Amino acid sequence: MSQLAKQTVVVLGGSSGIGLAIGQAAAEQDAHVILLSRSLSKPQAAAQTLRGSALTIALDMLDSVTVDRAITSIDTIEHLILTAIDREYALFSNL
Repeated sequence: MSQLAKQTVVVLGGSSGIGLAIGQAAAEQDAHVILLSRSLSKPQAAAQTLRGSALTIALDMLDSVTVDRAITSIDTIEHLILTAIDREYALFSNL
C-alpha cells in the first residue's frame, strides 16, 4: 500500500500541466483526488484521465467566500497542492 492510499489530495490548477501530473501520480497511488479550478469543464475532462474517480470543484481564487465554501466542503485534506495561483496564496493562510 502506498503512502497516499486513501488520503485526500487537493490540487488547485489540476486541469493541466504540473497540477494534472500531480493529480495523476496521486491517483496512481490510490489517493482520493480533488481538482479545483475556475470552471468545471477543464477539470472534469482532466479527471477522466485519472485512475479511479476524482471530484472537481469550481472556485474563483479572488473570491474568499468561494474559496472558503470549496475548502469547507471537503471533509479532510491531507495534501494541498497549489499550482495555479500567485498572490492569492493568502486566502489559504487559515487552513
